[in-house]
Amino acid sequence: MHHSTNRAPFLRQVVSREVSGDPQKYSPVFLGMENAAYCNWITNPAHWGGGIELSILAAHYRREIAAWNLATGALHVFGEEEGYTKQVMVIYNGVHYDALAVAASPRADQEDDATEYNPRTRRGKMILAAAQQLVKMHLKGKTTHHEQQQQKKQEEKAAAKAAKSGKAKAAANGPAAADPAAASSTAGNADAAGGQQLLGCGSCGEQLHGMAAAKAHAAATGHTDFEELVAA
Repeated sequence: MHHSTNRAPFLRQVVSREVSGDPQKYSPVFLGMENAAYCNWITNPAHWGGGIELSILAAHYRREIAAWNLATGALHVFGEEEGYTKQVMVIYNGVHYDALAVAASPRADQEDDATEYNPRTRRGKMILAAAQQLVKMHLKGKTTHHEQQQQKKQEEKAAAKAAKSGKAKAAANGPAAADPAAASSTAGNADAAGGQQLLGCGSCGEQLHGMAAAKAHAAATGHTDFEELVAA
């Protein structure tokens, strides 16, 4: 209506004056807070209004305000029962409301945008249908993104489950079979040491038969570098 993005303070004052002027209608029960507190609240630029404010503005400008909810695709028309012949549109993105206008052409200046129309004429109905299609496209894009995120999460869960299952199977089957050559070598060392492994101290070169001897050697000398030796 104003073709301006700087009218927010004025609109807040319109609402504040209407509310403060009728404390009986705009009671604490209706507002959810004291009348004076609400007036201070709504004039603060950090706060955003909703249905109460749109109803007041519809009456002030004598125009229907069609509000589209981008999260659900729902349309609510404020002032619909008053018989106003003009309508404007806003879109709600879950945080605040933005004006929705009809551009004269793709390259037209913003000042040439059409911000109001008669919703009961053929042109008005076409504008509403176009707005509805725009909201549907937004919802479809949002749904597609959500589905992609859900599919990604499911794939990650499936991969994690498969990895966990593989570890469980490995634990159930026990350690993998040893290489035959290594098994033969170990057996040979054990035979050479009377059934015990033959270990060599890497620090002093002493040969030790079995882990018990290696532990005793380590306790006596402080040497801890041992390796298995192959019997001659």
